[in-house]
Amino acid sequence: MSKVLSIKFVAIDKTAMDYPELKNKKEAKIVTGKDSYTVAVRKEIKIPYKVTNRNGATVKVTGGVEYFDGLGYEVAKVVKITDDYIIIKGGKWTGTVTIEIRAGFTSKAVKITVK
Repeated sequence: MSKVLSIKFVAIDKTAMDYPELKNKKEAKIVTGKDSYTVAVRKEIKIPYKVTNRNGATVKVTGGVEYFDGLGYEVAKVVKITDDYIIIKGGKWTGTVTIEIRAGFTSKAVKITVK
C-alpha cells in the first residue's frame, strides 16, 4: 500500500533573490528579422532588431572576429547601433562569425557570413 505525502512547496523568485533590483521586472526579449545574414566583403548590411522590456539597459553588440592559432581576423565589423537596427560591414576576410546583441542580461546570437 502506498501513501501520498502532502508536502507544501513555496515558489521562490530566483531573479528577485539574486538580483533584487530586477524584482517584478519582465525579462528583456530581443527579436531580429532573421537568425543569419550574408554580406559581401567590405559591403554593409542593415540588421533590424527590437528589444522589449529593456528596463533601461543599453544595447551592446559584440563579436565578428574569427580566431586561428590565437590570431584574430575581423570578418565583420559593427559600424552603427541604433534603437531599431545595427549596421554590419564585411571585413577583408571571408568566413562565418557570430555577433551578439545584448540588452542587460539578455542576448541574441546572429550568424554573419561574409562572402
